[in-house]
Amino acid sequence: EDRPYWWVHETKIYSSLTRPTLYQTERTCETSPGSPSGHLMVASSFLYVMLLASEKLIVLYCHRYRRELRYLARTIFAMALSLLAVSRMYFATHFFHQCVFGAVLGICISETFIFTKFTDTVQLTEKSKWFNIACLMAAIVTSIFWLHKLITGNPMASVQLAFKHCNDPLYPKPETTVIFSSIRTIAKVAGIWMAAPLKVIAPSELRFNYFKSIPVTACLVFA
Repeated sequence: EDRPYWWVHETKIYSSLTRPTLYQTERTCETSPGSPSGHLMVASSFLYVMLLASEKLIVLYCHRYRRELRYLARTIFAMALSLLAVSRMYFATHFFHQCVFGAVLGICISETFIFTKFTDTVQLTEKSKWFNIACLMAAIVTSIFWLHKLITGNPMASVQLAFKHCNDPLYPKPETTVIFSSIRTIAKVAGIWMAAPLKVIAPSELRFNYFKSIPVTACLVFA
């Protein structure tokens, strides 16, 4: 689905005389499709986890103003997402329904990971099993890309629209393209596989070695 700035210039609803003029900034010229809103999806998934953690702490430690604090936490959550959605619509990068779809999808993703206890699975899954999971995820991402190409005929159409309507050719960034996002997702899954333990170790058997971990961590950070 097109972003608002591309849609206004491409739609046949308006004539050359009635077509509205939208304000363009560098943020307007994103090269990925507009639906769902990735900003709202990431923000809502993260803030939803923070909201649940905050409510849990409120229930445990704040007995006097429990209801008021829970309402306050939910209000802050809703206001943060609303302000982000308004900013995305102001830059003409998303329609309202795209922002809502992204926010709802992010909450659903968080609920899925919480329900399946994904974090516990990461810690208790061996590297050999994660290799199979990484291959499966890479195949799914690749299949989605080719399915998109089969249905639309051109998965890079949004990139062409960005270069067509952006005033400055330096505004469109390659990191927001569909192919870049697909490769980035595969790389993340491969990173989880590489970070997975060779074998499952019981918590009682863990021994943290500072002399080994600090140099290795420094090499990974500064390499």
